[in-house]
Amino acid sequence: MSLLFLTSLTGQSVNGKYILKKPLGYGGSSIVFLADIISPTQNFDSVAIKLIEVDNNEKEKQIQELKIALSLKHKNLIDCYDFFDCNIEGKAVFGLVMELADGSLEDYLKQFENLSLSAKDRDMIVKSILDALQYIHSRGIVHSDLKPGNILRVGDVWKLADFGIARILNAKTSTRTANINGTFLFIPPEALEGIISPAWDIWSLGILLSRLFTDEHPFCAHNEMQFFEKIQKHDPILPQNTNIIYSFMIKGCLHKSREKRW
Repeated sequence: MSLLFLTSLTGQSVNGKYILKKPLGYGGSSIVFLADIISPTQNFDSVAIKLIEVDNNEKEKQIQELKIALSLKHKNLIDCYDFFDCNIEGKAVFGLVMELADGSLEDYLKQFENLSLSAKDRDMIVKSILDALQYIHSRGIVHSDLKPGNILRVGDVWKLADFGIARILNAKTSTRTANINGTFLFIPPEALEGIISPAWDIWSLGILLSRLFTDEHPFCAHNEMQFFEKIQKHDPILPQNTNIIYSFMIKGCLHKSREKRW
């Protein structure tokens, strides 16, 4: 079910604390609004609020994921302040109140189309992502949707966002799911078997590094079926002029076997 009907709520209040200003982005079952705070107890003026459709069959799991988002505190993660549930025009909706960002890495890369990022910019972006992944993996959490659109900039700091499909592994190093989540251009071969582990994020990191360092996807394909065949059976292809260190890093993240990935 789409939540696009919520775009008509601009200017209205939700949960008695926030006034929705304008939509910032859309997902399959969620929409993010810029919102102003009307509660005098808060010490920040504007926030981002992600409104998520409540799935009655997965409600407890959705609540768990929202609690994960609130529990994670790191300088390279978008800060989540609160979550609530409400009923909007007869629809049950969760709201996740988050730190407001200035834009995404996807937006940033579009600004540099046909231009090269400076080594300083690349280093800062990569280090920020690595620090964020190290933190969540140490907490037994896999993001499973690492991509430029989920890496946001707050001032001069790059932060990982959107734990809507994060997974808790507890004491195990991997788990299985019947559903393939994540943006398909960034998913690893084992996703087709439903295996989720920290190595999933490392594969996605390799694809992201390729985008940063070569401006190309290492598994070029004309359709989804061809893409899945390539990630399972073909080696990644990088431009011949790719810096040897960058090439080494990317290939270290893109081993077919998840046990061999960096």
